[in-house]
Amino acid sequence: VVRHTTKKTKKIPRTKIMINLNNNFEKLIGIIILILFIMFAYYLTPNKNFYNRMLENRIEEEYNGKVESKYIDSANHMTPKLKVSSKIISLENTFWDEVNIGDSIVKIKGNAIIKLYKKDNSENLFDYNQYFEKLSIKNETN
Repeated sequence: VVRHTTKKTKKIPRTKIMINLNNNFEKLIGIIILILFIMFAYYLTPNKNFYNRMLENRIEEEYNGKVESKYIDSANHMTPKLKVSSKIISLENTFWDEVNIGDSIVKIKGNAIIKLYKKDNSENLFDYNQYFEKLSIKNETN
């Protein structure tokens, strides 16, 4: 008498397979989100290239005239703004603090320097090259 022994394979319920696939899919999505977050955080972290791009943008600006008003734009990340000859410009805090309504300001395209002519006939200069270089060095030491 020959007996055939057959191994019974345990049948995995379909719902367990779906659960395992769902867990793997959730892990994959989590990893992708983490990678994207790290890339985004790296891109937003100020570095030498970031400051160079900012400097290039500032050098391309051009404006001149009398300062009509100054304010902080709360809708735009609390950016200091000036209204100069009906044109709105943003300015760095360190220089914005020195500007008063009625002063005259000149920024020539292709130049990194802003000239501020005060009502008392004094002249102040703000050099974007120096400003962004200081920020870059400060960021490297942190």
